[in-house]
Amino acid sequence: MRVRLGISPCPNDTFAFHAILERRIDMRGYDIEAELVDVQTLNDGLERGRYDIAKASFHAALLLSDRYDVLDAGSALGFGVGPLLVAGRPGVVPGGGMRVLCPGETTTATLLYHCLHPHTGTVAQRVFSDIGPAVLRGDADLGVLIHEGRLTYERDGLVLVEDLGASFERLADAPVPLGGILAARSLTDGAAADFCALVR
Repeated sequence: MRVRLGISPCPNDTFAFHAILERRIDMRGYDIEAELVDVQTLNDGLERGRYDIAKASFHAALLLSDRYDVLDAGSALGFGVGPLLVAGRPGVVPGGGMRVLCPGETTTATLLYHCLHPHTGTVAQRVFSDIGPAVLRGDADLGVLIHEGRLTYERDGLVLVEDLGASFERLADAPVPLGGILAARSLTDGAAADFCALVR
């Protein structure tokens, strides 16, 4: 059975799916047609039915819950791993008139920004890897970083304004739910469970 799989090129996904992508485990008869794209492209692809199984933001998973289920394995959540709000210079804070870049309309990072700073600034979307450089150039006042950007922002000359993940953790007393593996409910019986076993 052919499965259309979508994952992001982030280290979490490429590590977790390496054995599947390289067919280093028993694939149980499944032929994987994989695509590696940024998380917002994955969210959009699931909305359009492009993937049978894909990594997605938990924000998107909520919006797509009528057609997709979250697998019991492969989710990304935890403490100290949430998105970061950064600026190109010290003293910048969220407020009216601020230009803010986020990594996609249905990403968890964008949802967190809106929840923690409602009606604050003008939000625009960019591919996650373009946000830091755009903020440094002055194309925006603030940027929300995910993936490796949250680890390299200081080296890149950016200034931390707020750890959005830590703010969520304090308010919710829970880890930040970033993303999970979604499987289409239209899959053949047992396919989602089989794929969950492959991820494990």
